Amino acid sequence: MLHRRFPVLLLRSATARLYSAPTVSTVTVGDVLAAREKVFSNLDSAAHGELHPHFEQWQAIRHDAPIHSAVNLMVQRNVGSLIVTQEGQGVVGIVTERDILVKGKETASEGQEMTVKDIMSKRILCIDPSTTIMAALATMNKEKIRHLAVVHADPSQPGTKDVVPIEAMRSVLSIKDIIKAYAEDKKQELTDPSNTAVATESSATSADAGTEESKKDIPATVNASTLLRKKHETINLILNTRVEDNVSVAEAVAEMAKRHFGAVLVMDDGKKIKGIFTERDYLTKVLHPQLDASEVLTKDVCTRNVWTLKSDASLHTCVFEAATRNYHHFPVVDSKEEIVGLLSVKDIVHEIVSEIKPTKGFWLMEYFKKPKPAAPAEKAVEATPIDESKAAGDATTTEDATKATKSA
Repeated sequence: MLHRRFPVLLLRSATARLYSAPTVSTVTVGDVLAAREKVFSNLDSAAHGELHPHFEQWQAIRHDAPIHSAVNLMVQRNVGSLIVTQEGQGVVGIVTERDILVKGKETASEGQEMTVKDIMSKRILCIDPSTTIMAALATMNKEKIRHLAVVHADPSQPGTKDVVPIEAMRSVLSIKDIIKAYAEDKKQELTDPSNTAVATESSATSADAGTEESKKDIPATVNASTLLRKKHETINLILNTRVEDNVSVAEAVAEMAKRHFGAVLVMDDGKKIKGIFTERDYLTKVLHPQLDASEVLTKDVCTRNVWTLKSDASLHTCVFEAATRNYHHFPVVDSKEEIVGLLSVKDIVHEIVSEIKPTKGFWLMEYFKKPKPAAPAEKAVEATPIDESKAAGDATTTEDATKATKSA
């Protein structure tokens, strides 16, 4: 069995303990990039072929490179996306882990070696460096994407080139990059014990529970359980398999691609988590070593040390864990360590930017390749309306004058 529905455990506090949402950060994307570039400039030049301790601002791959080359580069550089380039054309697209999982799987059985251009996306959303990281996260949330580009260009000026020059690229930021910057800016707030303490259940009949009328004025506690309830209004499904089911990676990936899910949980006979299989596991443990996905079992290549969130963990805790842990998916468990749901970084971001207005941004290809504005056409001379009665009178006068001339 590859997927089951689980009831969502909702912990509701009957006490008057309140939790405010994390405050808005005023840090901009430009601030984040400046800090990065300062770090890079202080590093000694790496020897030829040696990896920097911090990967560069963005990584590129040729459009005609085999898919496996893209996998190797992603694993080697520990990145989730690559900018795609083509000689004479500059930047032509972007390829991500999700593209490899979804689009690569669709045609991998055809027996032909696929190239990056077969699975890449041609739409790269760019933002201005002056954009706040909150607006950047709101934009990602709205567009349902995990990567944004920043270019050395002024979006207010019309594009004049027929290609996207490689040198125009400044950086590619992932959703993890940006939420990490947010957590660094708000670390004191996110780790404050008054914000990270969990809500405790209390009897509805207890003396400190207050009257029903007073409880109506208490805002609902926002915790991991709250986020799950909101998510399960549209997605009430967790992809999972039991250890004894012996589901192959090929089967798991097919289901992930079909449903556009990024993870499959590996469970015991009950509701205890034994592991999690993600897009990153697929790249690093199956595609990179070139194993046959139909011969490899999901339970053998899943990540065993699973970092979980308690269902009563505060929103501040969820944000901090999403930013500081090297994971994109967090199983949520109850007090018995039994699964009640699965939250992704995108689910957590969705909550903290719900009141933030996204930036408009611009699509990279359209910006550089949009046609030049046409020269304004000359204004046509408008004809003066003719007064028919006057025109008739003028015609009569002219006719009489002609007759008079002939008589003369």
